[in-house]
Amino acid sequence: MKKRQQILLDIIIIGFISAIIIFLRLGSSPLLDPDEPRYAETARQMLITGDWVTPRFNGDVRWDKPPLFYWLVGFSYKLFGVSEWAARFPAALLGFLGIFITYWIGYFIWGRRTGFFSGLILATSLEYILVARLSITDMTLTFFILASLAFYLKTRGGDRRFAFWFWIVCALAVLTKGPIGILLPFLIIVVDTLISWKYKNLSCLVSAEGILAFLIIALSWFFVEASIHGREYLEYFFLEHNLGRFTADSLGHTNPVYFFIPVLAAGFFPWVFFLPRAIFQRCGGSDEAVIDGSRFILVWMLAVFIFFSLSTQKVVTYILPLYPAVALLVGNLFAEVIKNKKNLILEILLVVSFFSAAVIGVKVFGLPRLPEVGFYIVVVLLLALLVF
Repeated sequence: MKKRQQILLDIIIIGFISAIIIFLRLGSSPLLDPDEPRYAETARQMLITGDWVTPRFNGDVRWDKPPLFYWLVGFSYKLFGVSEWAARFPAALLGFLGIFITYWIGYFIWGRRTGFFSGLILATSLEYILVARLSITDMTLTFFILASLAFYLKTRGGDRRFAFWFWIVCALAVLTKGPIGILLPFLIIVVDTLISWKYKNLSCLVSAEGILAFLIIALSWFFVEASIHGREYLEYFFLEHNLGRFTADSLGHTNPVYFFIPVLAAGFFPWVFFLPRAIFQRCGGSDEAVIDGSRFILVWMLAVFIFFSLSTQKVVTYILPLYPAVALLVGNLFAEVIKNKKNLILEILLVVSFFSAAVIGVKVFGLPRLPEVGFYIVVVLLLALLVF
């Protein structure tokens, strides 16, 4: 089979499975308190009032987030009518498209087989599925960060034209959730550059047109909003809501530094059981190109995990941008196992057993009680490692 036909077949299989998981009965359940109703209603009020500049909830200004996600939901309302399905469609669509970007990154670094497994693994990871089906900003932010890293890899590979698009999607990430949209991609890229001592990897992103476009897209709305509401808005959004969330407990989401360990265990279910072996596998190797790509994915995963672990406030969905990275690591593990035909029967048996454990865990604890599911998974993981 020719390579193009193989890629097309991969896309069809991944697309079919992902579409069923993400879009099936998307609007069948009511909006979940407290966040979904706030986002959905804010977008509805924008649509009704025609004021697409200042987000409002029940008549009061809502400055927690920039307006891009509200705009997407509002546009969805205009296309499909106001409903739970329409409120969730933008996040679901971006979650769906993010699976294909993950496929491309896996293909670009390690080959087609890794891309295929990585896409399927991401599409069947518990937290990624759940967040893709919710009308909240986290999936939109994750999509734009994922796209920025894909454009960076393409630019680093020698095609400088993609530097412009890197800055565009970073600007959209900032318009989705604020400074974290540019901070997180650059944290990953800078750390990888410092570790590799390849400073050209960072310099390849220098693009006058891209930086200018970023400033126009990312900052224009903030200037307009500040001109309307003045210093009060700037102090609230940048100091209280962004810096304050990282350094102080302004919303009551204080959690211990190890909070995201059980969250990752639960959120990356059932593939988390293969993650330790996948990490150790990527720490080895002799091919320079493979080592370079492996290091980047590991830095991506650790940078997101450590950054949010150091934050005073911790919410389950904060680490969503690392799920494509861990999916890529495990996808590459599966690709290598099948390529080398080693322990294939054992791998299949482990997948079946871990899926069974997932079903039992969800049945026993229920999805709303995610922390309890996480601790349950940690126990099963320790037992699995003994077998692994």
